[in-house]
Amino acid sequence: MSEPTLPWPPEARELRLGDLIVDLRYRRVVLHGTATELPQRPFDLLCLLIAEPYLLHSRNELFQRVWKGAVVEDANLSQSVWLVRNALGEPAKTWLRTVAKGGYVFEPPMPVEVVSERTVPAPTATAAVGRSGPRVRPLLLAAAFALAAAVLVVKVLAPRLAHTEAGPARVVLLDAEGDKSTAATPRHWASALMRAWLEWKLSREPGVVVVDAPRLADGDEGSSGQVHIVLLSAVAQPGDAATVRLRAHLAGVEPQRDFAVTAPLADVAARVDTLARDIVAALVARPVAHDEPPLALDAEAAQHYVEALALRDARRPADAVRAFDRVLQSAPRFSLARVQQAELLGDLGRLGAAREQLALAADWIARLPPVAADIVTAQRLMIQRDYAEAVAAYEKLTQRYPMQPTYAIRFARALLAAGRADDALRALTPIDWSLQPTALRVDALLARGEAEVGSNALERAVQDAERADTIAARAGWSRQRGLAQFLAARASMLAGRAGVDDRFERAANQFDAAGDRLGALRVRMYGETRRRESDGERLRSLLEEARAAGNIELEVFGLRAESLRRAYRGEFAQTRELIARATAVAETSGDPRDLSVLGFEALQADVYLADYAAAERRLEALGEAPLQGLVRIAVGKLAVALAVRQGRYDAAAAALAHYRTQPGDEAEFGAVEVELLLRRVDLAAARLAAERCAASETETTALTCSVQLAIVARLGGDPAAALAQLDAIRARLEALRDDTNRWELESLYARERSRAGDPVGAEPMLAALRERLRTRDMPGVYVETLLSSAETALRLDRVDEAAQWLADARMRMPAGDWLARVRAETVDAIVRHRRGDADAFAALAALADEARTRGDALAELFALTIPAQARGVDLPPRAIELAARSGIRGVSARAELQSRPTGAR
Repeated sequence: MSEPTLPWPPEARELRLGDLIVDLRYRRVVLHGTATELPQRPFDLLCLLIAEPYLLHSRNELFQRVWKGAVVEDANLSQSVWLVRNALGEPAKTWLRTVAKGGYVFEPPMPVEVVSERTVPAPTATAAVGRSGPRVRPLLLAAAFALAAAVLVVKVLAPRLAHTEAGPARVVLLDAEGDKSTAATPRHWASALMRAWLEWKLSREPGVVVVDAPRLADGDEGSSGQVHIVLLSAVAQPGDAATVRLRAHLAGVEPQRDFAVTAPLADVAARVDTLARDIVAALVARPVAHDEPPLALDAEAAQHYVEALALRDARRPADAVRAFDRVLQSAPRFSLARVQQAELLGDLGRLGAAREQLALAADWIARLPPVAADIVTAQRLMIQRDYAEAVAAYEKLTQRYPMQPTYAIRFARALLAAGRADDALRALTPIDWSLQPTALRVDALLARGEAEVGSNALERAVQDAERADTIAARAGWSRQRGLAQFLAARASMLAGRAGVDDRFERAANQFDAAGDRLGALRVRMYGETRRRESDGERLRSLLEEARAAGNIELEVFGLRAESLRRAYRGEFAQTRELIARATAVAETSGDPRDLSVLGFEALQADVYLADYAAAERRLEALGEAPLQGLVRIAVGKLAVALAVRQGRYDAAAAALAHYRTQPGDEAEFGAVEVELLLRRVDLAAARLAAERCAASETETTALTCSVQLAIVARLGGDPAAALAQLDAIRARLEALRDDTNRWELESLYARERSRAGDPVGAEPMLAALRERLRTRDMPGVYVETLLSSAETALRLDRVDEAAQWLADARMRMPAGDWLARVRAETVDAIVRHRRGDADAFAALAALADEARTRGDALAELFALTIPAQARGVDLPPRAIELAARSGIRGVSARAELQSRPTGAR
C-alpha cells in the first residue's frame, strides 16, 4: 500500500489496542493468544483504518488507496472488510462500523500503542511476509495464505458450517491469488481456470448456489442450508517453471477435505477437469457422472479461455468475443466456448454469427447430460429469438434453481423480450439483489429498469438506471454504463423530461469506449429521432452503416428510428411506409418482439392518419396475442380512443376493461376514460379520473388530464375556474418539444380556452396550429383544429369566417368520425341560425336521436339544449333530465357558442 504514509516508525513490530495485537511483520491479528493471518489487501485495509481512526472512508477512496491501479470488483472491498472484522473478533469487530451509503469508520475505544519489540512469538508454519522482512517466494506465500485463510474461514463460519437445516448448500469459492487476474503467470491462469470450471459445474447442481463471502457477512445468515468454503490455489513448483501444483481445501464438509495434484502446464486443463469433478462430488455427497464433455484445452487455449472469461466478466463483450476467437483457433472442439461466445454475440446484436456458433456446437450440446442441456437450450432459444419457448425454459430453470440469481435475471429478460414486462418485474422481486455480487446487481438493476419502462413506471426506471450507472462507473464497466445511460435517457424522454438529447450521445460514447460499435450505432439512431435540429441526414447515414454491418435487427431498429423521427414531425404517411419496410425486414429474422412493436407503431400511424378501418384490422390482429407493459397500455389507449371517436361507447368500455388490468393503470388510461365518462355525462367520476391521471409520470398524459379538469369545471358551470386551470399549465405546455404530442395537446387546449370564455386568447394558438398542420399527415387533429377555429369565429361574431373553417373541416373529415361530425353539425346549425335560416336546428333533432341510440348523453344534451335556448323556449324534458342527472351546468347556446366574447383577455 503506497498511501498513506503510515504514522508508526519503520522499526515498529506490533500495534496494540487493549488485548488486541496487530503483528506488522507477519501480517497477523492476535487475540488472547490466537493468531489469524490476513491476506495482503485486507491487512493493508486494517492498517489504513488503524492509522486514520474516527474518519469516514468512502468505498471509492478505499479502492483508490488499497487497490491502487488494480482492476477489482466491488465485492473485493466487502470481502476484505468481512475478513478484517472476523480477524478482529469480539468485541473489536464492532469498532469497524459501516455507514450506509457513506463507507466505513474505525472507532476503537482506546488509543493505538506502537510496540518496537515483539511480544508474541513468530509463526513457525509460515514465512515472514511483513514490510520489513525479506520477500517470499510465490510458492511459500501462496501456501501460507492458503493455510491461514482456510483456518480463518473455518473459525469464522463455524456456526454456519454446522447448520444443516433443509435448503440449498451455499458454496463460497475463495482464490488464493486474491485479485482476479487474467493470465499473467501459469499459476494465475491455472487458478482462474479451476475456479471458472468449478463455477460452471456447480451452476448445474440444483441443490447448490455459489455465493460471495461478503453475502454471508451481510445478513444472509438466516438462509437455510449448509455453507461450504472452497479455497483454491495454484503454485509453481520450485525449480520447475513448466509444472504447477493445484490445490483445493474444502471446509464445511465432514470430514474436511484437501485435494491436490501436480501437473505439467500442458495437462493442467485435464487435471482441473478431474479435480473439479472430485470437488463437486464431495460437495453434493454423491458421485458425479463421467459422461460430460471434458475440459479439452492445451496450455495456450486454456490461457486464452481464462482471458476471454475475464473480459466477459469485466463487461467488455467485444474484446471477449475476440478472445474466444483465439480459444477456438487453438481448440476448435471446445464447444462450451462456442456457446459462451454465441451468447455474447447475441448481446451485441450479431445474430448471424451467434447462430453459426450454435450450429457448430450442436453435436456437443446433444451429448450434454439433461440438466446441462436444459441450461444451454435456454440460452440457444434466446439467441434464436424464440422468446415464448425461452420463457418456458428459463421458468423451468428458476424452479429447479430457486436460489440462482443468474437464472432469475435471464428469466426476466426472456419475459421482457416476449413483451411481458409486468411478469418480468415479478420475476425479479423475490431476490434481495443488494446481497449479490456487483455484476449481478448491475444486471438486475438494468433488467428491472427495462421492465419498469415497459410497465410505464418511468421515474423508478430512471432511478434504477442511474444506480446501475454509478455502480458500473465504480467498477470501470463502460458497456454497462452505456446500457444504464441509454435506459435513463429513454425513460426520461418518455416521461417528457427536457434536455435528454446529450444523454444519448454520452451513452453512445460509453459503447464506443467498450468497443461495441453496433451498440453505439443503436443509441445514436435512437437519439436522432428526437434531436430538434435533425433533418434526418445523419440518421439515414447511420441506417446505411447498419445495413453495411449486415445486422438485420439493427437495420429494423434504424428503420423504426427513422419512422419515429417522421412521426414526431407529423409525417405519418411516410411513417407508415417505413414501418411496412421495417416489418418486411423483421419477418426475415422472425423476431416476434420486433413484429409486435412494429404492429403497435403501425396502429398508431393508422389512427393519426384517421384510417380507422385499417386501425380496426390492426387492433384485431394485435388482440390475438396477450400484451403487457407499455405496449399493452399504448394499444389499450388507442383502442379506447378509437372507439370513443367513432361513437362506439360500449366497445370503448369493453376495451378499457380488457386492457386496464394492473394496479396503477388508472393514471395512464385516465385521459381516454375521462372522455368516455364525459360522453356519458358522469361528471363526478370524470373529475376523479382526471385528478388521478393529472399526476401521471408522463408529462403529455398529465397535461391532457389537466386540460380535462378544466373541461369538467366548465361543464359544471364554472368557466372562471376552467380558465384558471388552463392558465396554471400553460408554461408546462409551452415547455414541451415542438412535435406531434404538443400539437395534439395544443389543439385540445385552444378549444377549451375558447369554450371557457377566452376566444381572443385561443385565436393565435389556433392560427399557428392551422399553419403547422396544413402540411402534416394528421387529418384528425387538423379537422379538430379547424372546427375549433369555426367555434372561436362564432364566439367573436365572425359568422362568414366560421362558415369557411367549417367547410374546410368537412372537406377533410375522416369517415366514421362521430365526434367530429357532432361538432360540425352543431356549428353548421348555429351558422345557419345566425344567417336567419328558420330550419337551422332541424338537423340537431336527428343528431339528438342518434346520440341517444349510441349512448352519447353529452352530444344528446347539446343537441337538445342549444336550439331551445337559441329560440328562447323551455328546455325539453329529456334535456332537463340529463342535466339534472349529470350535474352539468355549462351547456347553453351562450356558453358554448356565444355571440359576444366575455372574459376575453
